[in-house]
Formats: sequence, C-alpha cells, structure tokens
Amino acid sequence: NAKGMMTDHNFGDSGAIGSAINMDPTQPVKDGNAASDGYFQWGNYGAALGTANPVEQALAVDNQSTVMRLIASAQFDYTLPFLPELRANLNLSTDYAESEGHNNRPVTSPSVLTSPTWGRLSDYSGINKNSLLDFYLNYVKDVKSIDSRFDLTAGYSWQHFEREGENFTRGLEDSEHPFVLEEDSEFITENYLVSFFGRLNYTLKDRYLLTFTMRNDGSSRFSEKNRWGLFPSAALAWKVNEEAFLAGFSNLTELKVRLGWGITGQQDVANNDYPSQALYREAAEGSYYYINGRYLPTLRPNAYDPDIKWEETETKNIGLDFGFFNNRVSGSVDYYQRETVDLLNTVTIPTGSNFSNRLLTNVGSLENKGVEVALNLIPLSTRDMSLQLGFNFTYNKNEITKLLMTDDPGFIGVLYGDGMTGQNRVTRVGHPAYSFFVNKQIYNSATGMPVEGLYEDLSGEGGTVAGDNQDKYLFKNPAPDYLLGFSLRYSYKNFDVSASSRASIGNYVYNMVAAGSSYDQMYQIGYWKNFPRLLNDTQFVKRQFSSDFFVENASFFKLDNVSVGYNIEKITDRLSAYVSLTAQNIWTITNYKGLDPEVDGGVDNNFYPRPQVYMLGINLSF
Repeated sequence: NAKGMMTDHNFGDSGAIGSAINMDPTQPVKDGNAASDGYFQWGNYGAALGTANPVEQALAVDNQSTVMRLIASAQFDYTLPFLPELRANLNLSTDYAESEGHNNRPVTSPSVLTSPTWGRLSDYSGINKNSLLDFYLNYVKDVKSIDSRFDLTAGYSWQHFEREGENFTRGLEDSEHPFVLEEDSEFITENYLVSFFGRLNYTLKDRYLLTFTMRNDGSSRFSEKNRWGLFPSAALAWKVNEEAFLAGFSNLTELKVRLGWGITGQQDVANNDYPSQALYREAAEGSYYYINGRYLPTLRPNAYDPDIKWEETETKNIGLDFGFFNNRVSGSVDYYQRETVDLLNTVTIPTGSNFSNRLLTNVGSLENKGVEVALNLIPLSTRDMSLQLGFNFTYNKNEITKLLMTDDPGFIGVLYGDGMTGQNRVTRVGHPAYSFFVNKQIYNSATGMPVEGLYEDLSGEGGTVAGDNQDKYLFKNPAPDYLLGFSLRYSYKNFDVSASSRASIGNYVYNMVAAGSSYDQMYQIGYWKNFPRLLNDTQFVKRQFSSDFFVENASFFKLDNVSVGYNIEKITDRLSAYVSLTAQNIWTITNYKGLDPEVDGGVDNNFYPRPQVYMLGINLSF
C-alpha cells in the first residue's frame, strides 16, 4: 500500500491581519512613495512604531514551498498450519516528506527596513522521516468445556523519527553592494521509541470480560537510567443484559458495566529530542568574550536535566453502556479520575542554577476528574426516511496537586507570561493549571468604568499595587467546566442533511488585544493607528496589562458544520454521482469581545481568524 503526493503552498503574511486592524483607515493604500514601491507607509521608510501597510504586506511577500510526501505500508499475516489458533503479524510503514521553499521580501518591505540589510532572501529545505516496525503473535482459543475464550497477544514495536533542515538568509548590504550572508542554520535530530507489549483478553460465558495489558516502553529522549517505563492496565466488563434475571426485559438491547485502571507514559516533548543532554550552541553576539584584544564567539550549553524521565498518568474509571428498543436509544455514562505525576513542562528556574533560566523538566502532579455522557437517538427509521440525533456532555475539573519536592507556603507557583503583559498566568497547588494571575480592578461607583491604574491592595502592604505579585490573585482559568456536542443526520430517499455543533461553558480568555489598547498607543511619534472599539470600555490613557478587567468569559456555542447532499443513482448504466454542499464554521454565539472565543492557551493575541469554508463536492462512481 503506497500513496504519494506533491503539494504547492503559497503563504501570505499573517501580520497583515493585525496591520489591517490597527492601520489608520483615513490613509490611502498608495501615495506614490518610491521608497515603498508606491505604497503609503508611515515616515520615509516606515518606523517600528508605525503600522505597516497591510495591502503591501499581503502583496509584496513571496513565500512559497513545495512538499513531496510518500506514505507506504506493508502487512504480512501468517497463520501457522500446525497451530491454526496462532498467527503472526508484521507491519512495516514509512512516512517520508521532503520540502523546500523560499521567503523573499523586497527592499521596500517594512518588515526588513529596520534590519541591518536591504531586503531579504531566505531559502529553506527539510526532510521528515517516520519509520515503523511492528511485530506480534496472536493466539485465540475457545475452551468450550469451561465456556471460555482466551485471546493472547505479545509483540515488539520499533519506531524511528528523524528530522533535518537548513535555512539560508541573505540580504543586500546597501543599494549598491552584492548579497551578504545574514544568517544560516542547519540541524539534524532524531529519536527512537521501542516497545515490548502483551495483552490478555479473557471472556467467560460471553458476558464476563477481563483485559490485562503490559507495555515496557523505551525512549531515546531520556538518559539510560530513566529510559524505560513499565505501563500496566486492566479492565473488567459485565454484560448484565445477558443474565437470566433480565430475560423478561425484551426492550433492553444492551446493559454493560465497565471498570478500568491503567498507567500510560508520555515522552513526546515538542522539538526536543535530547532534553537529558547538554546541547551546545553559539552564543549570541552580545555574549562574546573578550580574549587577547578580540571579542570571540563561544559555545555554551542549553539548560538540561540529566534526570528527566517519563511523565505518567494513572486513570481509574467506571462506566455504563446501555441500549433500548434495538438500540434506537443508546449511550454511555463514564466517571473518570486521572492523576498525572512527573509532569513534563518548561519552567522558569533561578538564575545560575543551570545554563539558562528556562528548563524542560519533570515538575509536579495534576489531577483531572469528571463525567462523560453520550446519548444517541433514532426517533425515525423507515424505508425512505431516517433521523439520527447525537448528544454528548463532559464535565471536567483539573487541579494541581504538587509542584515542589517539599511544601513551601510562600511559593507563589510557576508563573507564565511575556515581556509585554508580564507574568499573568500561574500554576499553583490547589488550583487549575494556568489560572489567570491578575490585579483586582477598582471601578468608578458612579459610571461603572474601571479606574486606570487603581487596584485593591490585597497584601495590605501599600506601595505600588499594579503588577505586584503579592497583590495579585487567581481569577478564573482557560479550561471550560462543561463541553457539549450535538449532531443530526436526516435522510429522505436520495436526499440527506447532516449538522454538528458544540458548546463550551465556563472557559475564560485574557483579551490581550483589549489590554493593549490605550490612547497613548493610538498616536506615537506622529504615527496614527486605528481607534479600536474595545477602548470605549476602559478609556485608558496607558495600557493596564495586569487588570482582571481583561479576563473575559468566553463561553460559546458554535454551529460547526452543515452538509446537504443528493445521490443521483443512475446517470447512465454505469455512472452514478453524489453531489454535496458543505459549510463549516458557520456562526458563533458568545459574549466574548474578541475575534473568536476559542483561544488555545487562553491568551488572545490577535491570532489569525478561522475562516468560513464552503465546499461543493461531486463524487462520481463508475
């Protein structure tokens, strides 16, 4: 089995979205300025504080790439003739992708006008490989004397991931000089994942079921002493509807009780295949050392943890599957509890304790518990017409249960943020992960408007309150309390309609776009910006990033997908067709004031908006 594909990409400048929002709308698209190829730009060349012309940004960039990908697999299944209950299975697969492209910007582009060179030409290429070998033996035996069935599996899995790439960036030293190399980089990285595994499925009287599995996984990402992790799991199930005492309930199609327990391991840390080893890199230009009258570049190691190990999650669950009226009403209810220990996370560490102030390591533990409910209905089912409805509900609560090896009552928690907003999120014991960490805003009693720079002194120590961690408090978090999903499928003869929607309740978002809007940002050194509507809510002269005013309830209901189709059974004797019209991301109901309430990580920084998509499909069958 093999599949190959080649894809050409033409990328735009995503910064044009933010520029379109901030650009002074009274300015022309073009003003004949030769320095910027006729496009209007603030100042002679455009300044760092002036908003770039979004039309120029969208049209001037030449960012294209070509990706060639091959996915191939082979499966060998052999049943031993002398033991028909035993079969051997071998799976081989590879996923190979090769890409190359360029990202070129002219000398008139504002994104490169403040750089050391004129214009910029970037060429890049990369190769991604994923190879898999999976071999297992499976033995299935029915023992009728004890009304039992045994299903045994034992196997070995080997997986190799490899990435390599290079990037060369060049620019003009000035308008008359040739290209100079501005930056170049290349990398090769790989990791291996090896597993030994076994599984036992035992069935008694076709109504009592036992499953036990054991995995021994090894990852090259960890040092030799922490490389291997042992991960067992077990599950029990009872088909209650098969019992004699329920024989009289003819409308009961299914009733199954489930119990489960297991431990799983996590070693997948993005773009870091060597977190337990010292990786050396060239120091930044400002970190050169003065030796014998010269400033010389040096090599320095990245921060690393030689004792980093598997993150482990222990899950316990109890569930019930049910079905009535020949499964025209069916569903499930589950209660689960998951405790994750030795969390893999990049955290801030004290200066001087390692080779950087950021370190990927095992830190703390996290508990999730909740309820999941699924309900499926078939209220209508005839020869020509059917209607199917689906509903699911999830409640989840997460709480950090440990962060330090020893208790420290004065420990604020692990802080997150950036240089602009400050550290306005925190992970703290006894609270949900990534809770917002902000100052408590004081409001004008007469107008209800927030008072600029005025916050409650929660510590009682006086002094400057804004931005002081001792005066901040935990206020809401990005994780929703409840998730709901709805689906519908209706068909009448050759016509069908389907739709899906979902809701998120209790998720909060820090609106960084609103927090960054203030009067002093609208006019800077002669450069006007568009006046954002969000500024009417505060009328702040200066930005107030630490205010809880900008933590907004982002609960939403979304109609995600609607599809209408018609099946043309017979165009000719051998030709039929299915025609469909599909719409995606149709509408959203929310009180959130930003572009989209569905924000990964809970911080809205003017991200690229999700598009509405309309598709016409024609599927021909011969």
